[in-house]
Amino acid sequence: NICSTFKNPIRIIESQDEFRKRVHAELLDSKLAIKENLDLDTDCLVWPWGHYSEISEQLAKECGYKMLFTTDRGHLTSKTSAFRIPRLVAPKIFFNSEGELATESFRFWVFKPYKVGIG
Repeated sequence: NICSTFKNPIRIIESQDEFRKRVHAELLDSKLAIKENLDLDTDCLVWPWGHYSEISEQLAKECGYKMLFTTDRGHLTSKTSAFRIPRLVAPKIFFNSEGELATESFRFWVFKPYKVGIG
């Protein structure tokens, strides 16, 4: 049992202020890297692995992001917040051995629930 072996197994690795400063810097650095390497301004952010918090959402807004994509379940509607846009996570089974999208499998999986024919 980890709790009997380690009297205090959970420790704080950064304060709230340190967290805010780190995430703010990472968000700005990513925008700058995109600008420097691709010559593009961006105001959209896809959260890595879908992980975000209210604090990171607020920091992204402060950094100028206008659209934030999550892996939250749900459908895009007129009431969906531009800061919590759900996205479809494509399982690995839809990729072939070369890492390319296996188009027919993907189309079948996406369109089947909507009863759209596959041409």
